[in-house]
Amino acid sequence: MKAFFIVAWSITVRLLRLKRLIGMLILTCAPALLLLALTGGAGPEEALEIHDNLVLAMVIPLIFPLTGIVISSAALGEERRASTLPDLLLKPAPRAALAGAAAAAALLASMVIIGGGAAAHWLALSIRTGDWTIGLGLLPVAAVQAVGWAALFVPLGLLLSRAVLIGLAYLVLWELALGAFLDGIRSTSLFRIAVSAWADWGTLSPANQEALELILGRVEVGGWGAAAKVAVLLVLSVIATWLILQRRELMSGSGEE
Repeated sequence: MKAFFIVAWSITVRLLRLKRLIGMLILTCAPALLLLALTGGAGPEEALEIHDNLVLAMVIPLIFPLTGIVISSAALGEERRASTLPDLLLKPAPRAALAGAAAAAALLASMVIIGGGAAAHWLALSIRTGDWTIGLGLLPVAAVQAVGWAALFVPLGLLLSRAVLIGLAYLVLWELALGAFLDGIRSTSLFRIAVSAWADWGTLSPANQEALELILGRVEVGGWGAAAKVAVLLVLSVIATWLILQRRELMSGSGEE
């Protein structure tokens, strides 16, 4: 257990090094600044509608996923590219514990950065509406997204040298393009899982109800259901990472993707 915490803390510190932390926070907080700019002089109802538009068009489908992909794919991917993964695997700890530590580190780092962006968005909306509870629903949704993207891209970052590019292609083609037309894909879409949580926990403007229905399709609204889905995905991710770490070539740092 001690090795788990040591490894998790070491990876978390690397993922949150100052330059990356500042860059990622600028990315996740940018929609909040845009919200302030667009709602100058707007009333509470108009501010809420603009907030919803930004959340549905930018924050949940693009900004938070991109952040999760970058952070999570680097958890073990950077270790392998720097040829330090063999040293990590030689630590006196079961590889299942190392897989769990990597997932925990990616999740913690993602929550810090994605959660920071969600908090900035909540603050901006609260300033414009005068209601300090109206935007709180985005905070647990940020946690759902952090879990989902960490679950998907910790093992992919270990396996693939260009996981971020593959993640971007997946985000655009599968989540946004195909998911907009195929109902079967929507139920597996992390974007729509997050939107289903936001529709439950968030405060939505009436003007965005139709857009919400178009996005979700047959996906049921439910915050706790969304949380359960990403939790199961995280467990499967740790198992997958553990199995990947059994590969002998990782011990020597060999094996080209």
